Amino acid sequence: MATIGDMQEDMRLRYIREPDPEKRSALLVEMHKRLWEVLPYLPLGQFVQPFLWRSNITGVVKANTVVYWNIAKT
Repeated sequence: MATIGDMQEDMRLRYIREPDPEKRSALLVEMHKRLWEVLPYLPLGQFVQPFLWRSNITGVVKANTVVYWNIAKT
């Protein structure tokens, strides 16, 4: 039994292996239609971490997690 992922992978491989640009375009349209039917990824929002530190602190790494290396007090 083929899963949704197998079906999408098959479509992707057919697109990669197709040398004719017109057929590739048609495969892309088919792939986009299928992806909108199954919605493999649904972003629920965005998150931006605010950064704030004193002016005498240097070396702060802007990352999604808190890291304490490279920080120095001047």
